[in-house]
Amino acid sequence: MIILGQKKQTTPEVPVDNFAVNSDDVEVFNAIWQQQHWHDISNTLSTTEGLVVEAVAEGGQSVNVYSNGGSLTGNINKTAMIKIGGNYHLVAAGGTAAGNKVPITIYPPAPSGGYADGTQVEFCDSSLEVHDFYLGSNAWVYQPGFRAYQLINPATCGYSNRPVGFFVKHRPTGTEGVDYNVVLFYPFYVGKYQASKADATASSSGSSTAAVSKKGVIPWASVTFDAAMAACAASDAVNGKDIGTRLVRDEEWVALGVYSMLLGPDRFGSNRWGPFGNNGSVKDNDDTSIIFTADPTVSSRALTGTGVKSGWKTGQNLTSHTGRVNGVYDLNGNVWEWTSGLKLKVGSSGTGFLFVDEADTGLQFPSGWSGNTEYTTALNTDKKIAKHAIMGAGDGTGRAEFGNDYQYQGTSANTEFLPFRGGNYYNGSGAGVFALNINNPRSYTSGSVGFRAAFCVS
Repeated sequence: MIILGQKKQTTPEVPVDNFAVNSDDVEVFNAIWQQQHWHDISNTLSTTEGLVVEAVAEGGQSVNVYSNGGSLTGNINKTAMIKIGGNYHLVAAGGTAAGNKVPITIYPPAPSGGYADGTQVEFCDSSLEVHDFYLGSNAWVYQPGFRAYQLINPATCGYSNRPVGFFVKHRPTGTEGVDYNVVLFYPFYVGKYQASKADATASSSGSSTAAVSKKGVIPWASVTFDAAMAACAASDAVNGKDIGTRLVRDEEWVALGVYSMLLGPDRFGSNRWGPFGNNGSVKDNDDTSIIFTADPTVSSRALTGTGVKSGWKTGQNLTSHTGRVNGVYDLNGNVWEWTSGLKLKVGSSGTGFLFVDEADTGLQFPSGWSGNTEYTTALNTDKKIAKHAIMGAGDGTGRAEFGNDYQYQGTSANTEFLPFRGGNYYNGSGAGVFALNINNPRSYTSGSVGFRAAFCVS
């Protein structure tokens, strides 16, 4: 059954110490807990020596794993995660040891330059790591559940140079609940790319009613909130199975931004307004050497997931939330993205209150704005909205820690506003993973507003 509603998934609270540190040095929910969501099949391989691969050409997916001087027995099973050199791959098709060699198929393919013979192989637990994979016509990313620490009193926590609301990887000094919050973000699967119509191409937006996550095509924009929800649900038709695909929830979208903050490097995107024209260069506002493939139908908009830069290292891409090719693309700019679960409801006074899953939090945006738009200098640390990265303070410029991103609230009396996030192609430096527009009703459409699909497995 496909459920069109946006009811929040109910998940058990994670025990206080039930965490492991993954390869990103982030405190993620431990493997046993997360394997309820990622049905992982561990490898059964036994070897007396280290594992390496035979040479793999760039773009290659057929890989022979062998023991460096020893002998192999057992299997490498489908869905196991391996690290070849410095890059992570899922095993798309497993194999059985024979003659000290196990043939497997990997996803994603080998990166630029491929792998030299003898490159080291390690097994990882896929439930602990961010990783991408294909399902039917969709490219998805698994974001593991993780724990982050939000600073309430940065100086007391040992971060006097950071703003209020900033997130850090590991437990700081000070007192929990007074000087910092512990914030849990649950695991989920999300579209690697901004949604497009299932039949979209690099030159046509298509006509399908089902959304997909696909690289190098025209993003699906000019869509209402409810139409985006329906398109995500219809994505099951092209997934190959009924998994309950839905519009990404607001706290999930924010989880990607917070994870990005924890890793540190800047995240770039298609957010530099022309005049480039439909066939000209589409670039990032802060680094114009990052080039995107232009959308031929809308000036300065880009095709999904096409940001590249000469000189990036193998496996690196700073237009994804991890800064690597395994991450979620285009959270900064290109098109705004509708999210579900958060609302701003304005009564007769013209001052709105924030609702999470229809529950009134009693909280508002900061008062004293000069207009509807402010640039974020702090995030609200009230635990009712800590997962939603709501501005706690702002001014006319913002803080670099929040990307100098802006948030825009609606003030029309007796109106309900729904959010979209990330900014768009003409927002300049104001776009980014902490950019929020909650100034439009669910019926709003624009060529600069799209969406992204997600799903959970329990």
